[in-house]
Amino acid sequence: MSLHSESNQLYFDFVYSDYFNKNSEFKYLLDLINQIDWSAVPEFNNPRIGRTGYSRHSLLKALFVQKVK
Repeated sequence: MSLHSESNQLYFDFVYSDYFNKNSEFKYLLDLINQIDWSAVPEFNNPRIGRTGYSRHSLLKALFVQKVK
């Protein structure tokens, strides 16, 4: 992952966490997400993401939130 991609990912993670802490009635989801052992999550290819695409962790976080809501 390039430095540009990493900075985009860090920004996305920061905005994601900040939004949940301030604006969501689902704040407990951050605690649940933090309990995930990300080393157990297998790698997968997402052909739709480019060099600035989101990591598999961010994609899974978004899917998790969508399913829980």
